[in-house]
Amino acid sequence: RHRLRAGAAPGRAVADTVAAVEAVAPGSRLNLLLTDGVTAVATTAGHALSVRGTPDAVLLASEPLDDDPGCSRCRTGSWWWPRRRGCARAPDGGVTPTGRRWRQGQLVRRKGHLMSAEPLEIYLEEQDLGRSLREDVQVGLTAEPKWLPPKWFYDARGSELFEEVTVLPEYYPTRAERAVLAERADEIAELTGAKTLIELGSGSSEKTRLLLDAFARHGGLGTFVPLDVSVSALRQSTGEIAADYPGLRVRGIVGDFTRQLDRLPTGGRRLVVFLGGTIGNLLPVERAEFLVAMRAALEAGDWLLIGADLVKDPSVIVPAYDDAAGVTAEFNRNVLRVINRELGADFDPEAFSHVAAWDPEHEWIEMRLRAERPMRVRVLDLDVEFAAGGGTADRGFGEVPARGHRGGAGRRRLHRPGLLDRSGGAVRGDARPGRLRGCRRG
Repeated sequence: RHRLRAGAAPGRAVADTVAAVEAVAPGSRLNLLLTDGVTAVATTAGHALSVRGTPDAVLLASEPLDDDPGCSRCRTGSWWWPRRRGCARAPDGGVTPTGRRWRQGQLVRRKGHLMSAEPLEIYLEEQDLGRSLREDVQVGLTAEPKWLPPKWFYDARGSELFEEVTVLPEYYPTRAERAVLAERADEIAELTGAKTLIELGSGSSEKTRLLLDAFARHGGLGTFVPLDVSVSALRQSTGEIAADYPGLRVRGIVGDFTRQLDRLPTGGRRLVVFLGGTIGNLLPVERAEFLVAMRAALEAGDWLLIGADLVKDPSVIVPAYDDAAGVTAEFNRNVLRVINRELGADFDPEAFSHVAAWDPEHEWIEMRLRAERPMRVRVLDLDVEFAAGGGTADRGFGEVPARGHRGGAGRRRLHRPGLLDRSGGAVRGDARPGRLRGCRRG
């Protein structure tokens, strides 16, 4: 109960409880089951657990159901996290995931005890985030033109919407970067020989698993350090990675990569990865400041891997940020809901239309919200006026650009050989120069 109240995900709360008990009482029979009516969590440690899934139900039982051919026995030292309508029968009679509604993890055994991810190191508190949001809103909505940083898209709902964006047919960056990593992960592991893998802006770390798998094949990696601003996202991702990579030390850091690079662990050979085009969320001045800070944080023998998109035809780029299904539009408007909830503003999100605009001069894309009618919005102690945006796509008084989506490297070129080359687009780089453009984290 204490772990749940502290914000731990159900699966991790139960798994960590089992790990703590088993640490002081090795060999205990520890089957715990937890449900809130939507999510069910169960562990198996030293005792049998059976699972049966159908298209619309899940059964977890701490006693074996040997007479039920639809049931599968769970391996000991694992935890299971099914969700309603989340399972389907596998060809072998077991249970397989559908979508993201089924999770399985292993309670890692280290030095004879069941272990889970280490407690998070928190350097960014809720009050820090609240203060930063107030500052950004105060400055951004009184500027001309108005702007908002893209990091405020990513509350729980925004993160869900973005996961939907990444699988849209128009949104190529995630697929392209994943293909690059799948092709080159073993080469990266062999070349760097890293002992510690650090991921900035980690989120779910799904693509980073390609690197973790490669290091597992080559050996030598001892620690994974994801850094993200979201406590809940880190608790879930670190727990799952600790479960899936036995023997790997998982040390999550809650922090802002523009402010807390000095909190990264030092020593050994480190590979720092910054994926998803997140660097494109920074304006040129901000990007320069980040790279200077990153250079100061790196030590002799360390490596830095950055994933970013290239400039390409607007007919390809613009649809990636303005999909036909309207998911990106909803993702964009979600920032107004965040401000309403956190700062007590009275935005009407449906009164703003989504605009994805390509800036050919700077070679970047801006995501904008355009007011469809004149309005006055109360936020903090401000009365913010919006004129009707009309049909213009120009940046103006009636629009709020998401500033960071225009942060590509523009005409600056990369000359470092050995970067990864993929003609499809997420990352450019042999010895030839390439031009980067701004894009959203993906």
